[in-house]
Amino acid sequence: MNEFSAAIHRELQSWRVEKTTHWLILWLPIIACILLMSIFSERTITGLPVTVVDPDNSALTRQIRADLDAAPAIRVVHTTTSMDTAKAQLERGDSYGIIAFPSGFSRDMVRGQQPTVALLLNEQSLATADAISSDVQTVLLTEMGVQSVTQRMAVGVPMLEAESQAQALRTQTHPLFNPGLDYAAYLGIALIAASLHCFVILHGARCIASDNPKWLYANNWNRLWGKLAIAFAWWLFIGIVLLQLCFTWLDLPPMSEPLWFVIGWATMVVAYLGLGSALAMAFPSHVAYSCVSVLAGPAVAFSGVTFPQGAMPVAARLFGEALPVTWFLHLQTQLVTERVNIQYALPQVYHLFGFAAVFTVFSLGVFLWRSRRSNREAE
Repeated sequence: MNEFSAAIHRELQSWRVEKTTHWLILWLPIIACILLMSIFSERTITGLPVTVVDPDNSALTRQIRADLDAAPAIRVVHTTTSMDTAKAQLERGDSYGIIAFPSGFSRDMVRGQQPTVALLLNEQSLATADAISSDVQTVLLTEMGVQSVTQRMAVGVPMLEAESQAQALRTQTHPLFNPGLDYAAYLGIALIAASLHCFVILHGARCIASDNPKWLYANNWNRLWGKLAIAFAWWLFIGIVLLQLCFTWLDLPPMSEPLWFVIGWATMVVAYLGLGSALAMAFPSHVAYSCVSVLAGPAVAFSGVTFPQGAMPVAARLFGEALPVTWFLHLQTQLVTERVNIQYALPQVYHLFGFAAVFTVFSLGVFLWRSRRSNREAE
């Protein structure tokens, strides 16, 4: 048995006997994927509780309240005549927003005036606030249009003319991607991939830090190659399996270029195994693990998925662009959500290949330095 095969055999033996490794490379990634899929299994935001302040309590406001409760994202859980009561419910977290009708709302509508409906939102959650605001505007604009047409027809205006006067210009919006605002399609799969990349880089550091330095640095490259090769094979397999199961469970359509997706994942795994192993060889284990946490933990925040990179400060944007996971998440979005032609996704693949080459060379350089240092100490 040559040194390369011996290194692989030794690594597999350690995987078999170390329970911590079982959790790191299998059970924790599976649990993380299940938890994230359970969060995004609803796909869209629905049933957000809101409070309605309705001092008018007329037939018109009751109809609007019913329409609001029937809107997809909204669920009217409280109706009151007191703004103070509504604010207290919002501050307690019983509701995410307040929809307040003014006194005399129905009377003003009959007179042809334009009463103002107030919408107070908890902007701490942007997605929640946007969903409530969108449904409230849709319901109110629809109801205002119906009332305007009804009033014009009541004074003898033909229906078609009344409709054109009520809404002289119509706007049609056609989203190119993610038309149903499916959070699983762009945020869920991004968080799943970002979670898996944390385990990859951590395993890259652990497979070096947990071994005997005297054996590892005994001037033999095959020992390093064997450890990283078996880790690469494992994460290439388990990563693609888990991601594909997540896509299937979330009922996402088939991606445009599955082969390039696998290539992108493989190059990212190479990059992070190289980076994790280099950190473990360059620093003591506790420092290496701390570096891994700093690099991998907040990575998704710098990737442009949750906050646009174009709006970030220069330093934050450069940090995000220096992370391989950023380019993989862009590639995943293009192939899984947008399903674009591969020619538009190739720049992301080129960046991933560049990171894989740089971090692999970095790992080999640190290994050579540590081997020479170990030999000098042995002499």
